[in-house]
Amino acid sequence: MSKRDFRFAFVSNSQIIAQRVLEYATACGMCMEIHLATMESAVPVARKLLDEGVDVILGGGGTGKLMRQCLHRPVVTIERSHLDLLRALMDARKITEHIAITYYDIIPEGLDMLAELLHVRLQPISFTTTQDLITGITHAIAHGAGCIVGGGICVEIAKAQGSPGVVCLPGRENLQRAMEEALNIAEGLRQERTRTGGTGFVARHTLKDILGESAIMQELRRKAAIFASSEAAVFIHGETGTGKELLAHAVHCASTRRHKPFVAINCAAMPEHLLESELFGYEEGAFTGAKRGGKDGLFLLAQGGTIFLDEVGDISPALQIRLLRVLEAREILRVGGNTLIPIDVRIISASLKNLAAEVRQGNFRSDLYYRLATLRLQCPALRDRLEDMAVLCAHLLHRLGAKHIKLPPQALRIVLRYRWPGNIRELEALLRRYVLLLEEKDMDAGLFTYLFDEMVKESPLAEQKKQSASPLQVEELTEGCSHLHYDNTALQKTSDPTALFPSLKERTRAFEAACIQQTLTRTHGDKLKAAALLKIGANTLWRKLKYIEE
Repeated sequence: MSKRDFRFAFVSNSQIIAQRVLEYATACGMCMEIHLATMESAVPVARKLLDEGVDVILGGGGTGKLMRQCLHRPVVTIERSHLDLLRALMDARKITEHIAITYYDIIPEGLDMLAELLHVRLQPISFTTTQDLITGITHAIAHGAGCIVGGGICVEIAKAQGSPGVVCLPGRENLQRAMEEALNIAEGLRQERTRTGGTGFVARHTLKDILGESAIMQELRRKAAIFASSEAAVFIHGETGTGKELLAHAVHCASTRRHKPFVAINCAAMPEHLLESELFGYEEGAFTGAKRGGKDGLFLLAQGGTIFLDEVGDISPALQIRLLRVLEAREILRVGGNTLIPIDVRIISASLKNLAAEVRQGNFRSDLYYRLATLRLQCPALRDRLEDMAVLCAHLLHRLGAKHIKLPPQALRIVLRYRWPGNIRELEALLRRYVLLLEEKDMDAGLFTYLFDEMVKESPLAEQKKQSASPLQVEELTEGCSHLHYDNTALQKTSDPTALFPSLKERTRAFEAACIQQTLTRTHGDKLKAAALLKIGANTLWRKLKYIEE
């Protein structure tokens, strides 16, 4: 990879130092842009350059250190060695024995040794802003300093007050070290961008991680693969615990943006003002507590890639307007800023809320809904894909590091008759408790049954699901166990565990019921359409439904 494949920029307030850096970079075959800026404007200038594609920013002295502190982005500071300082002091000694020397923030140790070595009086000036520098130099001159040593801006300030100055120029060794560091950073970032998009925000799941061979899951993977090839916004709807974020990861990984960043945020997890600054970033001084130099938002961190807005249905009306603007204009405005920044980001959003219903109720903007939901994916509830239960349990046990652990024979019968209001997350929690409490055994039917009973009794979501009973439930709700639908006494009395393992007829019936339920869900309860999709007669569907519900 050639040096000229990268863009470097030197931001400084010193014309003299900038010229030296440019000459050295040109001799090294590096493409170096020069941008002169005051200390206060250096940070926004550097940020803009990075946003426009500059790979690495270089800075000298105090300006370089300030940019490095504020940007949290690739900045290389061109340091001045003790030898560089010694050369400058020797030149200053020709003018006066009382020399003032400037340092950004912290005054280093050893100045007394230099003063003794050169037989001069050294007066240090510490600064963090241009005004600090002006005040310090003015004070030093007023107290007898006959020469100012520092960066180019220091010499200019001194000359404006009638005092000579000497620029402490970086030597060839320091310039070489800085150029090599900048080149190494640029090469590393380019390789990282190729692999992850360059921000460390990486999608961890692919379509292969979307488990299940049920018809509804095969259809979901097929649609997700098709949608991944598009640049349009995708909205994912589904109950809690159905894997909406996992699906968002998979869509990104299957898209042309897969080598770019994948940035995810839960919109319901933070208050409006904080969410706004996280999404769009902010300028320095935008609000109390804002970081020096400001901060890039998640949209900028996702540049070129995908941003996933989880629980987007919970954002406030004011943020809905700002998000709509981003979708329409493809540009953002930082909080407290006045410059529009173009972005290239694909938006995937998700919510357990029905956004169409939220629009009808006036809680969500219709124009934003249509922008977000150009393409729509539905994560099915676990109760609608029970034929995937065995593979899901095996996968979860493997993920918990418990491949050797077995589920009791009656476990499948139990889990198939529960509605799983918490979906896969609830199933994983049950298996996690089972694995943890199993100790050194590889199977314990009593423990599994106890944990299952406990989970059902304490489920915070089961009550709200009770109104729409699953067609797989073959027993009536009982007063003593209102959320659980299996014969617990039979489990306790049987001496033959296999007697309670589902027969082929029961499994076939369960699979058929699940297929019918999924199809009715897709047709919103329209039985004629469902029968047509299933390629059976309407009367046949009616008989099967009646048989299932008995």
